[in-house]
Amino acid sequence: MADPVDEGRPDQAISGYGALIKMNILLYFKGHKTKGYDVKNKIMLGVGCILLVAGGLMSTQTPTASAAQQEQCRQALQSSGRAVPELLAKCSEPAFIAMISARDARSVAEQISAANRSEVGSSTLGMFCLGMGIALLAGGAFRMFAARRKTAA
Repeated sequence: MADPVDEGRPDQAISGYGALIKMNILLYFKGHKTKGYDVKNKIMLGVGCILLVAGGLMSTQTPTASAAQQEQCRQALQSSGRAVPELLAKCSEPAFIAMISARDARSVAEQISAANRSEVGSSTLGMFCLGMGIALLAGGAFRMFAARRKTAA
């Protein structure tokens, strides 16, 4: 049996399941339209929604310290006699743990700076996903309504 050949490039032969999958994808996207908007708009809207949700979750999450670090913070507060409920509640924040565990001002500043740098990276990624999600949602919606308007006219 001969290998199936891609329509667009007859010089390259694709064999097996790869050819079958590629032909199905090409046939699905080639002129496939439903209710005035094509599949590309649906994909843009879907990816936009996913990125919007992922970006929102990433940008709203605050970093927390590990359980071992939190326990060390609580023990340090109790041993120093400063075990106030307000301070014990802050033992989940990495910057507060750095402040409690450090011995001098320079090490406190270095540890707080390191904790903030890791937070900036995750926040930047979250904001990027939010922006891309909004852009893809707006672009997909605009293209969908433009296609509907074009087919209605």
